[in-house]
Amino acid sequence: MQSLAQTVVVDGVEYNRTAMSAAARAQLGSIRAVELEIAHLHQKLLIAETARRAFVEEFKRKLEQG
Repeated sequence: MQSLAQTVVVDGVEYNRTAMSAAARAQLGSIRAVELEIAHLHQKLLIAETARRAFVEEFKRKLEQG
């Protein structure tokens, strides 16, 4: 079984996981969950922006067609 890294980086600061309290380690789980959600939302935003560009291009083509 793979063990967790001994250190973790949060906001550019490296922390020793073994020196943390159980409560601090639990917060790491919450931080990771939020980071994953932000990444998911960012991906959804990129998809929406791509779709918008396609709709705008199609709109322009329709205008040119009369």
